[in-house]
Amino acid sequence: ETTKPGDIWSSFARYADQKAKSQSEDCTYLNSHYGYWHKARCSSTRGYVCKHNGNELLLSKRKLDTSKPNILVFLADDLGYGDLRSFDASSKIPTPNLDYLASDGTVFLDAHSSSGICSPSRHAFLTGRYHWRSKIFDHLGSYGQPTIGTSRLTIPKMLKEVGYHTALIGKWHLGWDWNAIKKKGRKSKYPNDFNWNQKIPGGPIEQGGYDYYFGEDVINFPPYCWFENEHVYGKEPTKYFGKEEFDKFKQKEGTMHHSPGPMVDGWDFYDIMPTLVDKAVKYIQD
Repeated sequence: ETTKPGDIWSSFARYADQKAKSQSEDCTYLNSHYGYWHKARCSSTRGYVCKHNGNELLLSKRKLDTSKPNILVFLADDLGYGDLRSFDASSKIPTPNLDYLASDGTVFLDAHSSSGICSPSRHAFLTGRYHWRSKIFDHLGSYGQPTIGTSRLTIPKMLKEVGYHTALIGKWHLGWDWNAIKKKGRKSKYPNDFNWNQKIPGGPIEQGGYDYYFGEDVINFPPYCWFENEHVYGKEPTKYFGKEEFDKFKQKEGTMHHSPGPMVDGWDFYDIMPTLVDKAVKYIQD
């Protein structure tokens, strides 16, 4: 019996692991990275209970919080299995916060994404539908059109039905109705081809069902600017980002690809991630 959350789960894992090794033929277990878990159940009056062949281990007498928990999803493109030190101790990337989540939570060792690239994986995650059923086989290019549709159920829509407030901060990459703000007869290439002060429908609010959105849509596709909900946020794109501007851009490492198009004056690609992190933290705190 204990009152420390970390001790609760470590005790649970040690107990279940010990029982699994001695009596595994009598039970079915989920083999996690941190131990063998078996038929756990929670009681608002008794606390955490581990049940094994009729024997119960009371891990805590704390009364559980029965209100709706906060749900945070971190979706990262190109994050490899071996990038996190909780899975690969030899990883060259320090991931202390994610390692803490892994050590104090549940780790899935046989989970899969519907696709290995941007738009299809996001579509499948939000809708619970294989991306190929919606004929989305590749990432959307510049000015991609909406892919989900307003009638399709998504995770944010489902959560809102039970009283949640939902928000997306960061990359969207599932299309907007750019034709709604494009000037008649223009080619979607230069800043003056669009009416930037107008509402942009078909994005994360209308398609995804989110209550709030803040982000840059796609980091390496135009337009290079910030969006909040269904409008351009802050400065409007007034510059054209083409090959000449790209050649002047000083890459710190690796190889980067950026498509030409409208850009905010003074746009800094290396400022995107810090801005999104600060925005997300502040939004959660508020």
